[in-house]
Amino acid sequence: MAAIAHGVSRELTNQQHTGNTTYTTKHTVASTNFVASAKYLLMVTAQINGNDTGTNLFGFRVREEVNNVVLTGSIHEFRPDRGEDERRRTYAWWTVYTVPATAQALTFQIRPVNNSGKVAQADSIVFHWIRLDADLTENTDWFFNENTTAAPHGYAVWIYGATITFTRG
Repeated sequence: MAAIAHGVSRELTNQQHTGNTTYTTKHTVASTNFVASAKYLLMVTAQINGNDTGTNLFGFRVREEVNNVVLTGSIHEFRPDRGEDERRRTYAWWTVYTVPATAQALTFQIRPVNNSGKVAQADSIVFHWIRLDADLTENTDWFFNENTTAAPHGYAVWIYGATITFTRG
């Protein structure tokens, strides 16, 4: 069996955004890495933080560049704990991503949510992707289920996420 199509893209320099509360792109994965209408396991990680002590939110997300579609479930907003504004948190999100009929570049974006004077930061932004539909069969080789309730991920997602049940034969 040939290797399953896969790839990785990294931005290992600390990225910052201040000055307004609009999302700004800090890493882009070119559309040429994806096949139109194909399915991929997409995993995105980063070390994130913001310079505040508990009163302001910072946001992070993944979106399609041209269509400007935010990928469902990718939004992560957090408020740093008091006195811990320099401590980084982990952004870790994954999904099964179906590429649109015209392949899109994917972007990682950050912002201070409610205070333009604050600084949102992301370091070590990494996208991993594995093509699922060319060599693997859904519901045989791989399974996927998701909680489709639209909400930024945070503590509750780990409790109320989707499940798949396997029965031994």
